[in-house]
Amino acid sequence: MLYYFNSQEVRLGDLVDFDGEPGVVIEILETAYEVAAAEMDGPAVGFLTESLGRVFESTTDRGWESVSLVRRNA
Repeated sequence: MLYYFNSQEVRLGDLVDFDGEPGVVIEILETAYEVAAAEMDGPAVGFLTESLGRVFESTTDRGWESVSLVRRNA
């Protein structure tokens, strides 16, 4: 499982604040195969945002601290 900086679990469909940009979690890359296939350096989360489009953020990068859960969609 992947977690936000505040220790809440990342789930598909979560509404997030991605460094001031609203987005929704559309993909979670956890396994070695998923990470390699996406050419990421480590576990990552994919977001869909209005102005940036599809964006991936590695949970091991410093930028991950700027991602926060706004609302969980049930």
